[in-house]
Amino acid sequence: MSSANRIINDAINKITGSHKIDPVYFGDATIESVDLPKCVCSVTIIDGNAEVTIPNVRLMSVIDDGVIFEPVIGSTVTILYSQNVDPVVVKYSQIKSIQAITSKFIFNDGSNGGLAIIGALLQKINNLENQLNSVTTWAATVTPPLTLQPLVLTQRKEIENTLIIHGV
Repeated sequence: MSSANRIINDAINKITGSHKIDPVYFGDATIESVDLPKCVCSVTIIDGNAEVTIPNVRLMSVIDDGVIFEPVIGSTVTILYSQNVDPVVVKYSQIKSIQAITSKFIFNDGSNGGLAIIGALLQKINNLENQLNSVTTWAATVTPPLTLQPLVLTQRKEIENTLIIHGV
């Protein structure tokens, strides 16, 4: 494009109000791969007649800040993109996991209190079970003897839901 044509083109864009307009597009896509540490995924657009693969589609608005939804590979997502904005996933059909960078979560109204710290809870339960087993052993030696069945120590897998995990 010649310099004169570019000047005329820019003038027309300014007059019509389309100067520096960046149209935003939505598109449905299939998740091809997920790189959770980088908070990006690779998708294949499924709208229209052509299949186009787009790498490095963001999974969150700002990398490492807020909530990240990990989509299931092969699931459908909706992405938003434009000429000046990196593509980002805005809707998910299936979610494998959710991670949040926050100091506090409240589920429903929070009336059930906080989640147990499973290691400490298991230790306290096992201590109580061991003390009761000591009483059971002693009870067998008194007259008349008391017959109490010893307790089997609680195992972590009996009280832990590994689908909801937390840290400090």
